[in-house]
Amino acid sequence: MRRSCLHVVWSLMWLSVASAQDASNPSERTLLDRIYFDVSATSLSADARATLDAVATVLHREAETVVHLAGHTDPSGRRWANVLLSRARAEAAKAYLVSLGVSSDRVSTAGHGSAVPIDPTPARNRRVDVYVIRAARTEAHQK
Repeated sequence: MRRSCLHVVWSLMWLSVASAQDASNPSERTLLDRIYFDVSATSLSADARATLDAVATVLHREAETVVHLAGHTDPSGRRWANVLLSRARAEAAKAYLVSLGVSSDRVSTAGHGSAVPIDPTPARNRRVDVYVIRAARTEAHQK
């Protein structure tokens, strides 16, 4: 198992424990992992697919968990083009999850262009952030 997959599995196990301990929080959004891209690319690398494979496995087991995919770019290029590229990256990751049998209703996407840099190195900003969102259980679900 690759390091990235182990990271995803470990993080999801931790989230299960943390969610059980904090029942008062109606929803929890946690950054699970990041998927990186080449310049101007939307294609998923082998590491990205491995990360998403692990996410899909958990989504199949945990019906109340959804994910949010937030696409980003480096600052090169025009602003509008970066927003479109970041959306396309998030949609590529979503399409892969859906191809693995995850309902599209459980995956939301957004594109932020270059508005949310995390590093001065451009390559680290060409990414999709994978957030796990655990919805609060309603009384109807608990019955």
